[in-house]
Amino acid sequence: MKYLTNFKKHFSKLYSLIFLFLFLPKITFGQGGVDLQVKLDNPLNANSFEELIASIMDVIIQLGVPILAILIMYSGFKFVEAQGNKSKLEEAKKSLWYVIIGTAIVLGAGTILSIIRTTTEAL
Repeated sequence: MKYLTNFKKHFSKLYSLIFLFLFLPKITFGQGGVDLQVKLDNPLNANSFEELIASIMDVIIQLGVPILAILIMYSGFKFVEAQGNKSKLEEAKKSLWYVIIGTAIVLGAGTILSIIRTTTEAL
């Protein structure tokens, strides 16, 4: 038990040091003595809200299209698995319908982006 409390104490010190080094702002020394300047870099590489939404939509499309292809194949397997059973066939139809709706949303992301862009420009 004594070792566990020592571990917790040392772990908290290590955690504090990591936090201090990672999240402490950069200090620069200017010509006129010590000049504290904090520079925040933009991690998103987007200079406007529209660029941020466009990059998010690109990621959604790049990740969504392969997933949707897999889901279309899965609903096809559900049709084959139904083998004429009405309840399983209805479930497969519902699954395919949801995949078609999801595909329309993902592929219509460009239109959604243009709607968001015109709305934010109007504001």
